[in-house]
Amino acid sequence: MIHKRTILFTAITGVFLFLVSGIFFTITPIEQAIILQFGEYKRTIQDPGLHTKIPFIETVILFDKRVLSIDSLPEQITTTDKKRLVVDTYTRYKIVDPLLFYKRLYNEAQAQAKLSSIIGSSLKSILGKTSFDVLLSDRRSHVMEQVEKHVEESVATMGIQIVDVRIRRADLPPENSEKIFQLMRSERERIAKDLRARGQEKAREIQAEADREKTVIVAKAQKESTIIRGAGESKSAQIYADAFKTNRDFYDFYRSMQAYRTALSPENTTYVLNPKEGEFFKFLK
Repeated sequence: MIHKRTILFTAITGVFLFLVSGIFFTITPIEQAIILQFGEYKRTIQDPGLHTKIPFIETVILFDKRVLSIDSLPEQITTTDKKRLVVDTYTRYKIVDPLLFYKRLYNEAQAQAKLSSIIGSSLKSILGKTSFDVLLSDRRSHVMEQVEKHVEESVATMGIQIVDVRIRRADLPPENSEKIFQLMRSERERIAKDLRARGQEKAREIQAEADREKTVIVAKAQKESTIIRGAGESKSAQIYADAFKTNRDFYDFYRSMQAYRTALSPENTTYVLNPKEGEFFKFLK
């Protein structure tokens, strides 16, 4: 008997919990929901908290309340000046009308596919009327405002709000990039050769000026050294002359000793002379 009561109590509890779980549901601060009754719209709930529904009859469909992002596939755009660009964009949007969003787009996956298509068309429409230089300048933000406005007009009846549309990258196609790279490299090489030639010319000018200054300095130094040497020799000759006048015999003796030292210093020097003849050896007598 006790066993049957336990089973009955467990069954009743399970049914109760099942009914409670079917009646109550929770919406978090980042969610919003629409309630359908047999597929027919009943109401929208955007306030977070605990809410109720009729079990087995009403269905709750949740949608994100946050700002959502779409990374579109790169689009190839041809500008007004016939330049081809590969443009990579990202878009941010919010679901502001869950019912309209559900009717037109159903879920986020289909919304992203639809938005990507709309953004691609808007890019081709707006950027196709823009030159390559504008897209690389600070005027690109104005162009993207036009793209954003065009996208907003296209999704006005889809229950979403476009927050931002931005270009992440705008590159040339690989085949064009290689040509541009070659042109840029050739231009840089030309500039480098021109700068190198100017540097070499300047170096030659500096070297020539340095050689000229060196020649002038050396000539001036030689001139001064010649003058100094001449003055020294003149002074020396004057001193010798004064000394010669003071003591002529000592002067003759001193000059002869200097001559002996110079002439007879090598050990292998041999003179065969008669000391009694000539003036050179007169002090050896």
